[in-house]
Amino acid sequence: MMSWKQRLAELIMAGGTLAAAGCSGPIYGVHSCNANPDPCCSDPSGTLCADKKACEAHGGKWDDFLSVDDGGMQVHACTPVDAGTPDAK
Repeated sequence: MMSWKQRLAELIMAGGTLAAAGCSGPIYGVHSCNANPDPCCSDPSGTLCADKKACEAHGGKWDDFLSVDDGGMQVHACTPVDAGTPDAK
């Protein structure tokens, strides 16, 4: 029977380091934002992240997925969020 120490050692030697560590952060060049479309996850100091933060700061809703504008260009969209009707007092 294999002990947990032997099993852990085999996982690490077989390249199981990523499986053992999970997605807790950057590990040997692999980033935890693997399939996350959020621009602030993959490039927190980038232009898209700054655009997203500005959109949200002005009350908008950022669309992480590309859409097509009138000119046929693929763009990220910032949609204004309707504030709705104020609560009655």
